[in-house]
Amino acid sequence: MAAGSSVLLALCGCTTDLDLLVRRADRQPALDILLGLGYTDEAPGRSLDHVPAVYLAAPSGSSRLPVDLHWECVGGGRASELAAEEIWCRAVPATSWGEAARTLAAEDLLIYLAANFAIHHTLAGALWRLDLALVLKRHRATLDWDAVAARARRWGAAGAVYFALRAVGDQLGVTAPTPTMNRLRPDELRVSLIDRLQRRDGVKLDYLVGVVMLDRYSDIARMLASGLVPPPGWLRSRYDSRSLIAAYLTHYGRVARTLARAMM
Repeated sequence: MAAGSSVLLALCGCTTDLDLLVRRADRQPALDILLGLGYTDEAPGRSLDHVPAVYLAAPSGSSRLPVDLHWECVGGGRASELAAEEIWCRAVPATSWGEAARTLAAEDLLIYLAANFAIHHTLAGALWRLDLALVLKRHRATLDWDAVAARARRWGAAGAVYFALRAVGDQLGVTAPTPTMNRLRPDELRVSLIDRLQRRDGVKLDYLVGVVMLDRYSDIARMLASGLVPPPGWLRSRYDSRSLIAAYLTHYGRVARTLARAMM
């Protein structure tokens, strides 16, 4: 794929796949190019409007890495659009496999990985934690930590970055500066709620953890509303169902179980 103005190579520490960030307007052309190169969409037919990324398996028998094609930068909505505009403006040249590309500025990469780990992966997964730790360890001394805190807050992801960095510090010993952590830290109610949700052994409340990570209550309300009354296209994509009624029944059954567990 050409690495011009449309593709931004989001380099991570663990090369189990290749993360590519494209502008939202370029997602379908980028997907078509990758499919033309022999990659396989593991969930074909779903609407790109309802997912933040597409995972593509490498061509059979090739030595290529799978591709994780992203077009959202933080948590969705206007904040994600603002983050994307800023990230593209600060992209820096990089060379990968002998090809010219661009990658995220170090501060943006840290926020991107932290928000993705906290919101979309709800602080679960050793690989995501290790990616963030490697970036933190490599760039900690040279990062503009004031910029990290300011951008994370502007993009509505300060809480997500805080919890992601706290998890890496607690479990891998790679820490962010205390003054920055204090600036990123959400209110005590939010900290207590997320800690409580994470301590519920055997109770799967991942969706709630990811939602509560968002800074703005308007974003939380939007995410909860989209979960309670999701659009038909998202339902069919999420539950792989041709029957809209069956998809709604499956979804509301899951919502009811999640709420019941949260109230226990």
